[in-house]
Amino acid sequence: MDGFEMRVHSDDHGQHFHVIHKGKSINARFSFPDIELMNYISKMTIGAKTQKRIQEFCKTPNIFANLEKEFAKRLSTS
Repeated sequence: MDGFEMRVHSDDHGQHFHVIHKGKSINARFSFPDIELMNYISKMTIGAKTQKRIQEFCKTPNIFANLEKEFAKRLSTS
């Protein structure tokens, strides 16, 4: 989505995923399944409009299903 990528890492500290934009040095953590901004790993932040677009994008049925699959895969291997 517009240069952003979503990454699910191991489930070692709560279900969340990272939204990363390398060109803008953004690394934000969003909770799953409620898709709420938790905090930033980087110093760069996103605006409210971008945050809302990310949330809407991640809540679309096919993207949400992909995130669910990734979390299920990580839970089954832990």
